[in-house]
Amino acid sequence: MRLSSITHGLGLSILSSAVATSTVNVDVISGQTHTGSSTVQFVSGSSGWDGPMVRNLNDTTFDMWYFDVLSTDIQTVFIFFTANTSALFPGLPDLDTATWLLATVTFPNGSLFETIVTADRLTVTTDGDGSSGTFPGGVAAWTGTPDTSTYALTFNAPDAGLSGTVTMKSTAPAHFPCAPTSAGAGQTLKLGQSLGWFNAVPDARAKVNLNVSGTPVEYSGHGYHDKNWGSVPERDTLRSWYWGRASLGPYSVVWFDYIDLEGNEGASGYVSQDGKILTSTCAGVRVRPTSLTASGAIYPPTPTTPLPDGFSVTIGVPGQGTFILAAQSSRVVSEGEGLDVRWVGTVSGGFAGQQQYKGIGMFEQFTFS
Repeated sequence: MRLSSITHGLGLSILSSAVATSTVNVDVISGQTHTGSSTVQFVSGSSGWDGPMVRNLNDTTFDMWYFDVLSTDIQTVFIFFTANTSALFPGLPDLDTATWLLATVTFPNGSLFETIVTADRLTVTTDGDGSSGTFPGGVAAWTGTPDTSTYALTFNAPDAGLSGTVTMKSTAPAHFPCAPTSAGAGQTLKLGQSLGWFNAVPDARAKVNLNVSGTPVEYSGHGYHDKNWGSVPERDTLRSWYWGRASLGPYSVVWFDYIDLEGNEGASGYVSQDGKILTSTCAGVRVRPTSLTASGAIYPPTPTTPLPDGFSVTIGVPGQGTFILAAQSSRVVSEGEGLDVRWVGTVSGGFAGQQQYKGIGMFEQFTFS
């Protein structure tokens, strides 16, 4: 979910037109800033959950689609943005467009490749519950199926050092912050007062086949896709958050624990087993930092507190007990000092008193204030 060390620019107006049937919509998101007010959706409709959730983006709203593929030694992250720098974080350069892609590849030796692909518009087609998006000329695109079970990303941007494909086949059903998508319309999409979130692909079998500045990058791993959006700049949505996702044994786990602007804690937790949701809830979820030293396990985090070494995650599953997961960082893959840190690492856990499993995960900490 989340962004890390970014560079960007926004503004836009949105032109929408339904095509084919009432379940298919095409939104052409311009790279030019919209000067009026935005309309932001925070309650689920009957479908279209992976489509645009902000209409008429301006300098204080944002919408994005996030994808990553994790393996034990290499990670790739792709974020399609429709947002102005003023709607994200201070200090980001202006790209003179609202529609852009940030792509990062972290190599086993710790080196990082990062590139940005800009466009004058992003066309998003929402079909059923899934979405597809493309930049002009096919320089970057994603294609999703209506049931969100399959996604494919394609890149043809050699000038930016990026070409190739990424494919994902979901192994864990989509969910809202506090409920499975089977709950349908009327479910909250909010985390806190002004941040939206939908997790289309909590876990997936994924394949990466890229050329990164002349270097082949080919591997299989665990894929993930979600989207975030907001009615205020992202730095003003929450005070802090922990997000993470993990794959271990038959389980896929996603967590999001945050402190809102009023100092209240909120959380979302998801556990699936062998492709079936055990829980998707905003109750009975707790995430706390862990550290080999007391100073690194301070909660809640601020921009000046020491970084943790990992996290302890507990999620209550009605009728089955408590799922307990320990996430231990192996290395930092991106860091914005005093703002955000993302780690990859090992995870272990399972239901208390039952068989325990080991696996891999990606997790992050954001501290806005």
